[in-house]
Amino acid sequence: MRRVVPSSDDDNNNENGFNQLLSARRDDNAILKAVEGLARAAKTESNLSNLLLKTDVDLATQIANEKKYWTDLCGELMITDCQAEFIVTPPTLPFSSNYVSQSLSRLLLYTFDWIKSSNNVFKLLNTDVKTVLLQRNWFELFALGMSQCSKPLSLNNLLANLNLKFQGKMDERKNTLINEQLFYLQNFINECDQLKISTIEYAYLRLISLFDSDSLNLNYFTQLQNQFDINGNHTEAYLNAQKLLSCRDQVKSYRMLACRQLRDHINSTQNRVKLESGVGSKDGGESPSGGGTPKPSTEDESTPSNKPMTMMDLMDESSGSCGADSERFERLMLRLASLKRINASLVEELFFRDVIGNVQIDSIIPSIIGPSSQNDPTSDSATAVKDEDH
Repeated sequence: MRRVVPSSDDDNNNENGFNQLLSARRDDNAILKAVEGLARAAKTESNLSNLLLKTDVDLATQIANEKKYWTDLCGELMITDCQAEFIVTPPTLPFSSNYVSQSLSRLLLYTFDWIKSSNNVFKLLNTDVKTVLLQRNWFELFALGMSQCSKPLSLNNLLANLNLKFQGKMDERKNTLINEQLFYLQNFINECDQLKISTIEYAYLRLISLFDSDSLNLNYFTQLQNQFDINGNHTEAYLNAQKLLSCRDQVKSYRMLACRQLRDHINSTQNRVKLESGVGSKDGGESPSGGGTPKPSTEDESTPSNKPMTMMDLMDESSGSCGADSERFERLMLRLASLKRINASLVEELFFRDVIGNVQIDSIIPSIIGPSSQNDPTSDSATAVKDEDH
């Protein structure tokens, strides 16, 4: 009987078939583990979405909470004209890399100082809440300061100088990314300049940027990833982040109030401009605010109102003959939203690496805010003192 010797092709086919079988089994195991992981995640009660659902309230309760927190201000505005002042003195150094570092450092520190002392609401928050809000939103506050102080600090030249500084020192991809971020920032500054944003409007935009309740959610989610220590106990950072979620309604209420007061300020300013320019008066008559009796409408005057208005008619009517911008509030909100496209970490590296090295700005904010004290309105020690007084 002749013996058949397996060929090398047969060996290769057998080996390929075996490898394919192993690969298929590995894929099946990976899919099974993925399904099991999804099932565990769906059942767990410690994830962020479930916790947020437990703490969510209906709209009526939210409105009631807003009014409750608004009473803490005792009828005062969140910020006055004097508090809104934001002036950063440029360095006396000649324009150089030191000038850039010193200018931006002054602007950042002044921004933190302004937030701490120049409004009537920030002081009402828990110290830990203040810290989280600044850590999560410092860049938006800083960018608003850059826009407001762009002329005294010569920021157009400053940003151009930064662009040249990093040119050729990094790979092409990093250079492209830097140029893109600087373009976004320069575009934000230019568009704010076109809107001619006033000092009080900048102040309210800072407060709207600061009082972002999602910052507390994100802080909790970050701590959730490392919620246990080596002994299997919840970490202090995780427990604190969980506790701060109870302050979301307060932060959200202050943001809503800032939006409302900004809109009221814009409306009152535009109404004043209309009155001063005589808009609303006809044939030399008194304006409605002047107490005059409105002129009765004639049939000829009422006829045009029956005619369907075009989009251009609506735009002309909303702008008014004095050129008032009835959508100014919306334009300001859109400018604020455009900051979200900027990579804050990269800008931090560009602007402050030479000053603070590898230390992140987030890590120095707790020192700027300071520790909790008896002056903290929501700290345990402050509550104890109040109870003793009663």
